[in-house]
Amino acid sequence: MSINRRCVVKWVLIVSLSLNLLVFGGITARILIDPDGRPLPPNLAWILDDLDAETLARLEPKMEEYRAASRPLLGEVFRAQAGVNALLAEEPLNVEALDEAFDELREVSMRFLEITQQQTVEIFAQITPEQRLQAMSFMRERRDPEQSRSPDNEP
Repeated sequence: MSINRRCVVKWVLIVSLSLNLLVFGGITARILIDPDGRPLPPNLAWILDDLDAETLARLEPKMEEYRAASRPLLGEVFRAQAGVNALLAEEPLNVEALDEAFDELREVSMRFLEITQQQTVEIFAQITPEQRLQAMSFMRERRDPEQSRSPDNEP
């Protein structure tokens, strides 16, 4: 009986240690990725990746404003997508409801795209030409999905 109890205690300790390491690892990763704990709006983060600390500090108040404006719209996009996903999984498929859900998703996505584009224009208007070129490195590194990934087809 005592061997069984020791075995159970040992497994409980192992599981507890594993969970603690998982939580600690997640917190550590979050701090290393973003020491402020406040991520940039994901739709704008690519612009600011390579900017200097002074420029980032100058843009921070505007980024807060963008975060506040984008968050509700992004939530609407995710909820509309969840609605579409739920309808796609229904049996029998309700084509009329699915069409309406896709219309809603398209409308919400367009509003989000419009605000994102406006925010991008406003940020680019506040940085130097050199910083704009630096920020554009993200766009230059993207590939056309139709383009082959083979090294022979490099631009």
